Formats: sequence, structure tokens, C-alpha cells
Amino acid sequence: MSEHHHAITIGINSYPEFAPLQGAENDAMDFHEWVTSPKGGNVPPDNTELIVSSGKTRRDARPTAEQIDDAFERLHVIARRRGRVGGRLYLFFAGHGFSQDLDETALLMANASEIYTHHLAGRRYAQWFQTAAYFDEVVLFMDCCRQNYPRVILRHPPWRRVENPEAAQVVYFYGFSTYWRGSSHERQFEDGRVHGLFSRTLVRGLWGNAADEQGVISSRSLQAYVESNLPSLPEGVPAQVPRFELSPDPIVFGHARRPDFPVLLQVSGSSDPLVLKDGALRTIESDTWEQTPEGWRVRLRRGLYQAQVGGASELFEVKGVEGEQRVRIGGAGHGHL
Repeated sequence: MSEHHHAITIGINSYPEFAPLQGAENDAMDFHEWVTSPKGGNVPPDNTELIVSSGKTRRDARPTAEQIDDAFERLHVIARRRGRVGGRLYLFFAGHGFSQDLDETALLMANASEIYTHHLAGRRYAQWFQTAAYFDEVVLFMDCCRQNYPRVILRHPPWRRVENPEAAQVVYFYGFSTYWRGSSHERQFEDGRVHGLFSRTLVRGLWGNAADEQGVISSRSLQAYVESNLPSLPEGVPAQVPRFELSPDPIVFGHARRPDFPVLLQVSGSSDPLVLKDGALRTIESDTWEQTPEGWRVRLRRGLYQAQVGGASELFEVKGVEGEQRVRIGGAGHGHL
């Protein structure tokens, strides 16, 4: 168990003064499940805080910025006692949000309104701990809109600044669900629950889908996975494009079996047998293939492949995109992955 890792996870659905959300708390609970699982982040439950919303009016709406600051207080207590806290800090924030510039993203508190824009500036909190070097690694994920609120004065963490010479060695990974001035979206998925597009993709990657060819789930492979697999939006809606900031040194989140992905091989105009080879031109056995009226359904890992039927062949690449990919062999047109 990663006994010196800590996590603070926040999901806010209920906003008495704004349209409520449906997926932020689901996303927070899913991240909390991963971060505390022995097969995931492996953070001891006693080292975590899971905060979700409550209250029906702005006066009793929770959480407030002060309550979230209280959740951070335990980290300061540990640091004052022994000079540092631990190996890694996870911060996950989901809800309504805004941004003033290219760098910062702020999560609106449950008691926020158009006039009282109570908020938590996520990047400032993460960088406070980075500058203090209370942790070796700082991880921040924020799933909220970044629409511009130019007249809001961003709130700093309400603690005395601590500057540690070791701050330059702190490894960091920040992930934001969208670009500056962009919107974050949520929708219902096949499990019947509503999720933020960013959080849903992020958590699936952390559970193993973002593993690289060596089976390592790292900040680099997770970034690549989220950027490639964020669900598309309806036509006419601006694309949601995530943004990441990361240290040159990667953070390793775990290890998993190299993931494979569904591929449909569609053969046109030939009854000859299908031969499938990997990038090293080794023949892939067909004992796990499924023949259907549409074609051969197979599961393949990322990489280059060659499909051959009679005199026709097709080179294609599996890039690890979610959903079934189609490759046509023979006939008109060429498929790709």
C-alpha cells in the first residue's frame, strides 16, 4: 500500500444558483474508487477525503471553500510535524468552473452565484504544494468548464507561502478537461450513469486502458490515451480538447496487461482464407477470431498489422481508440485504424 500517498477528491452536482450537474459526483466517486483500490492508486482510505455536494439553498449549500481548506489542513499538520507529507498528492475536482487565463482553472463551490463566485483555484493549490515540496509528486485533474470570468479575483490558498529548495525536483502532472474558454460536457453512458467525458476517459485509462506496450500506465501514456479517446460531440458543438502539463520525468500510476481493442476485418470479393500478421510479420493464430455476417471480429493490441486474402492485402495500425475499428480487405476503398 502507498502509505505516504494522499488524495483529496471533490465532486459537486448541486448548485442552488446554477443549473445542477449529474455526472460530477459519479466521476468523483469513480476516481475515489480507483485511488483507494489495491489494484489502482492504492492510497490508504485514511489518507483520502471524498467531498460531494449537499444543501438546497445557497446558505446551506456544501461544500464551501472554507470546508475544502479544512480538508487540506490535515496535510499541513503532518508537514509541520515531520517537515514533509509523503510521496504523492492526488487532487481531483469536478463541477462547474471558470478560468481567467491560459493557465488557471477554478472550481465553483456549491454556494457560488453570479455575484458571489466562491471558488477554488485548482492549479494554485497544486502549485502551493509543489513549491513547498511536501510531496515528491503532485497530480491534479480538473473536470470543469474554463469559460472566461475576467472580473473575478482569483483566490489564493489561505496559508503562508512555503518555498522549499527541493521544489525543482517535484514531479507534477496536471490534466484539465478542456482548453481556455472551452466547455466541459457530460452525458449518459452505456452503464446508465452520467459522467463527464474527460473523467470517464481518464478513469478508464487509469484502470488499464492507458497501459503502453510495456504494460506501464504513466503520465505520458495517460495523456495520449485521453487525447485519443475523448468521446466526440454532436455535429456543430465545438470539440472538447483536454489540456495537460507534465514534468519531463513521468509519473507511473500502475501496471496492467497490455490492452487489446476490437477490430472488424471485412473481406470483399474473395473466399480465400484470411491471414493476419503483426508488425514483425508473424502470423496471428485464428483460434480466438469470431466470424460474423459482417466479417471477422478480433482483438488486437496497439501496433502495425497486415491482413491478406488471396492477392489482396491491407496494412493498418491499431492506435488504441475506443470502439470497434473497421478494416476492409479487397474491393473498393481502404480501411484504417
